[in-house]
Amino acid sequence: MPSTLFIRLLTPAERLGDGFRLHCQWLLADGDGRRRQGWADYEGLQALTNGQDGEEGAANLAGEAPEVVALAPNDHVLCLQCEVPGRRAGQIKQALPFVVEEFLATDIEDLHIAPGLVRSGVPVRCCLVAKAILEDWLACLASVELAPQHLVAESELLPSVPDCASILFDDAVALIRCGGQAANVERTGLGLALSALNVGAVRCLNGALTEAERSRFAGHVEEAETAAEAATENGFNLSVINYLAESWALRDDAINLLQDAYKPAPAVPSETGKWRRCAVLTVLWLLLGLAGLAAKGWWSSSRADALEAQSLTLYRSIFPGDGSVTAQSLRRRLRSRLGAPTQSADASLVSLVGHVAAVLKPSMRVASIDYNRSRGEFNVDLLLKNYEDVEVLREALAAKAETEITSAEQVDEGVRARFRLRGV
Repeated sequence: MPSTLFIRLLTPAERLGDGFRLHCQWLLADGDGRRRQGWADYEGLQALTNGQDGEEGAANLAGEAPEVVALAPNDHVLCLQCEVPGRRAGQIKQALPFVVEEFLATDIEDLHIAPGLVRSGVPVRCCLVAKAILEDWLACLASVELAPQHLVAESELLPSVPDCASILFDDAVALIRCGGQAANVERTGLGLALSALNVGAVRCLNGALTEAERSRFAGHVEEAETAAEAATENGFNLSVINYLAESWALRDDAINLLQDAYKPAPAVPSETGKWRRCAVLTVLWLLLGLAGLAAKGWWSSSRADALEAQSLTLYRSIFPGDGSVTAQSLRRRLRSRLGAPTQSADASLVSLVGHVAAVLKPSMRVASIDYNRSRGEFNVDLLLKNYEDVEVLREALAAKAETEITSAEQVDEGVRARFRLRGV
């Protein structure tokens, strides 16, 4: 299994001439389960990626590059959850900047917005970070030949449970996640933050509340449930980055800040794997093509059956006394009813009747029909609910044949509209 390198960014990356000033924590998780970790500044990170720190584990980074996951501090990432109007995902994403702007004291143009899952009628979670800070982080990591595939806020790896706040202890700071919001709180102010939480329980991670802090919270303090939390309770002093690395494997909805313009480029396949990937893709495309042909045949058959049934229903509504007609005899019966002597006229009429039958809804009724064989015109009077249905039906018919509305008037039953269709 490939290795995973976690880079916990503790400060913004400050540009200094040809380099940067950065303080970070790193953890290398090998595929066989071994872990190494440490603290590093910019020069130390360079030595780590070059395999020059004199330790065997770091030398793994000089060969096949591992998956790189960068963790951003919540001091510089704003996490929000808000209601955004819109019926489609595209509309919701367009409206999102205008909604989150109400929560900001800075210019929205200077911020990068990374939304989570976007669905109509569901509150949208999103993470916001200053574009300048994000670009400096990425440039700093790129200068030491690290290209993260994921950049997530630390709070995104904390549990999110309804009516429960998660608290991750990190020395003098506590990271709190409550629903779609998160913030870093100084330990001295944790009691005040607990008293303001409107939840029934809190879950402590990598630490515990003091008696004074517990007294400020009226709800229940839950015990640990996941393996990482249980390890803390069983006496193992997991560091924050260890806990976050454990949670990464269990993530399901963590928001990746690397979206849109910051989305990482796809990895270039190695020479040994190129042909294998090509072969797999070829087989997949063949299977997809066969499945598409099968689906198209099934859909065509189903559509033909549906149109046949609609045509039969329309015929019986026009000629209710002819109860013996079947789908097989429908064309012959309709030809004899309308007295169409030629094959071309018959084909045109049947086609036009089929067009009308295909778009009629149960709420629409046929008042009368008329066919002019010499001009190839088919006139049908329909009773519709309102004028909006008239235009909708015209557009549907126009997609199948030349169509015009010759009259439309309000009657007791709704709107009576006359449509003229010409065969081709």
